[in-house]
Amino acid sequence: MISPRFFWLAVLIGLLGLFLVASCNQRPVAEAAAAPVEKPFTTVRIDITKEKGDGHGSGVSLGHGVFLTAGHVTEDATSLTVKTRAGKSGTAEVLWSNHAYDVSIIYVEALKDEPGSPMACAATTIGEDITIVGNPLNTEFATSWGRISSLEKTGLENLDGKGLWRSLVTMDATAAPGVSGGPIFDKDGEIVGILVSGAVSDRGTFGYSYMVPSTAICRLLGRA
Repeated sequence: MISPRFFWLAVLIGLLGLFLVASCNQRPVAEAAAAPVEKPFTTVRIDITKEKGDGHGSGVSLGHGVFLTAGHVTEDATSLTVKTRAGKSGTAEVLWSNHAYDVSIIYVEALKDEPGSPMACAATTIGEDITIVGNPLNTEFATSWGRISSLEKTGLENLDGKGLWRSLVTMDATAAPGVSGGPIFDKDGEIVGILVSGAVSDRGTFGYSYMVPSTAICRLLGRA
């Protein structure tokens, strides 16, 4: 028999999916001179406890206590604590995660009144201005800027080398550890993706990074 608690969590995921699908619309091409903004401030820090050691990542509020982050941020975590810029915090539980897309949704009862950012369900365009907000290394809630560098593509290896990302968009912005799961905003403050990796190789780090586009996330939640 399904417990009432998990029943309502399933209902919450379903309603979230319907909300995102209903909000999908065609976005106008971004103007090059427009400065990207985030409104309101919805990025969070996620402190992670794992058997192999502690760490942290980033995420973004969708409202009603629901937060979006990268799947590898929550994977194998024994505990997750979400902290807002204002210093509020609460323990999170994973509602849903998709390894192939590296996307995870978590819920924090203590932060259910926090504002959320809308998600754009239409594709970004090459050259579009973006804002990245996250928690790189020992710095909290840092902002960087860049532009979209590619259309949606597939085929890069996951961080654990066990599979492929099903959907990625390249950005000309450097990503540091701790920013994984952080939101990518367009000039209107809408979420157009979440950061999942920087461009790295045996020769070092390059000035590019990768996001899972919101178009893919909207498609996934539309099936929930």
